[in-house]
Amino acid sequence: YKGVYVVMLSSQHTSTDEQVDGLAVGADGYIERPLPNRELMARVEALLRLKSEEEALRRAEIWRMKARHSESVGTMAGGIAHDYNNLLSIIIGNIDLAQDLLPSTSLANEHLGDAMAACQWARSLTHKFLTLSRSSVPRITSVDVPSLVTGTIDDPKLNGDVHIHLEMAQDLPQIEADPYLLQQAISCLVENAMEAMPHGGTLEIHGERVSKNEVEADISLALSDQGYVAISVKDDGVGISAGTLP
Repeated sequence: YKGVYVVMLSSQHTSTDEQVDGLAVGADGYIERPLPNRELMARVEALLRLKSEEEALRRAEIWRMKARHSESVGTMAGGIAHDYNNLLSIIIGNIDLAQDLLPSTSLANEHLGDAMAACQWARSLTHKFLTLSRSSVPRITSVDVPSLVTGTIDDPKLNGDVHIHLEMAQDLPQIEADPYLLQQAISCLVENAMEAMPHGGTLEIHGERVSKNEVEADISLALSDQGYVAISVKDDGVGISAGTLP
């Protein structure tokens, strides 16, 4: 078992070759006796510290290699997403031009509208890929939280048979954030809530002002001295099974 360290302990003079042979077959250390028990324990503890540091370095190297691999995959995914987004722009532009040439009440225009909606949804997926690949730099701007949340939950595909109860405090200040990333986070929470309520239910979304101390107590991060806005999402769906929750 790789978590167990083996130390050779000998009370008789042993040749260097024998010590080398022992280490070669897997021993982690060699100690000659006689020596006081306190010194023996100190040497064993020192060896354990050394082996622990070696294991930590080995794990760090593995994680570094994994991080490099993930970065490479992310860079490639970002490049593909950019190319895909450029193709979508051409498709969307041509659909828009075709719709202008057709009567708004025609069946062909209705089909083009469906195609346009699908292209817009595909474009939102490319934004998600770009976000995951970290090739998209967050664009921080002033965001009105109630307007952003309302615009997010007004998406028809998010509603279904679920009743949405929105409650936003009256004194909410504008926040500094990337509106797309914030909208994406809320949209994911809402979509997950919808999936948890296949037969309908109630989805509650609350927005309120919170202090720096309240936020730090929840997320254990040091924050600047300013006000914050907390957005909470709650549903009465089936929840996560006890076996999956950990």
